[in-house]
Amino acid sequence: MGGNVSIINRFTGVQTEADKIDISLFGRHFIKKEIIEFLREINLLSFGNFGVFIWNDFSIIENGFAFNGSTEAFMNDNIKDEDFIFIKPYLGDVDVTVPIEKKQILWDILQLIENEKITNNIKYLGNSKDSLNSISHQINTIVLLSKGANSISVNLQIDFELVHYKDNKPTKFSKFAHSSSWEDMKLSKYYKGLKGGVSHKYLIRSLFSATSTISNGIVVTPKSLPNKIRIAKKNGKPYHPRIKRFSVDMGVRDAYEVFKDEDGNDIFINGLRCYKEKQNSEYEQDVYKIASMIFTNIKRDEIKYFWSFNGMFYLIEKYLDFETKERTLKRFLDILWESDDSKNIAQELEKYDYKTDYNIKHSAFMYFIEHTKGLSNYKKIAEEMSEEYYKKYSNK
Repeated sequence: MGGNVSIINRFTGVQTEADKIDISLFGRHFIKKEIIEFLREINLLSFGNFGVFIWNDFSIIENGFAFNGSTEAFMNDNIKDEDFIFIKPYLGDVDVTVPIEKKQILWDILQLIENEKITNNIKYLGNSKDSLNSISHQINTIVLLSKGANSISVNLQIDFELVHYKDNKPTKFSKFAHSSSWEDMKLSKYYKGLKGGVSHKYLIRSLFSATSTISNGIVVTPKSLPNKIRIAKKNGKPYHPRIKRFSVDMGVRDAYEVFKDEDGNDIFINGLRCYKEKQNSEYEQDVYKIASMIFTNIKRDEIKYFWSFNGMFYLIEKYLDFETKERTLKRFLDILWESDDSKNIAQELEKYDYKTDYNIKHSAFMYFIEHTKGLSNYKKIAEEMSEEYYKKYSNK
């Protein structure tokens, strides 16, 4: 989530935390201009030092296409300043995509410019990673952004998202997986704290769980053999396989396959078909095909609804029966607030601010039950789960 990264400068040893930026204090135009100039400079420095541009076509930075999440709306000149600031007065971070094959080059240039002033108003302070090997699909950085003779300044978080590019721009799936629609962002005025982008991806995960879990199946351990079977457990309990697994970075894959004996026959235990984790399965990244895995009869012209949290409920109400919607909500609640005695399983969205974390998640839950029929009885369950979850939160 925005503005939550902490870095330690390699040269000074000083720890710095990212800030949330009051957009009206700096001005949206100023911030946009400075971000573009900073990225232009590191692109030129990359070419000058290593002979390779990070972005071969820099126009995708200038026109905003390379940006993801709420940053895409922030950089969109078609959205008026007053409209954007009314919906989102603070900027938590900047999400900008980088071709995944440029990971090494990006790391090298960031190491080279640490603690250096890159533009008149931006000094690069560092990133949160210790080494190239510790990076998965994102490098979180902090720059010092200053303005004016009195030098008001702020620690701006810039997240470089390593995604797949095609024809010098992010692929359609890369845009989808990191999207946060402007329509969802506007909902935050009616559902306090709602973050459409993260809620959208949580909902997709929940839908795949509800539509692909095999209730008459059971998972065995990866090392199980036909003559030596062990039941896999989560939190000490056997569990059913969720066949489809959604990854923001990779797409959708088949996570499990039927476990068979040497003769090719399905293996059963206590009447339950056995499943084993599938190795080396391919990921599907075609957005329409992904949507069709959940909503089997979705029409091509309805795919626009699949791109937003708000739009998803049009599809849910049209295509899913009550039982599937209920299973989806149960999994959604688990993703928001599931916890056990030893740890919090759900992700902390605002690590040291449980009230903001609650607002983000509760607003998504309320939107869910208010846009699906017959599920309002889950309010009490949600309240109990969230109370238990926040007892073990990181700032308590």
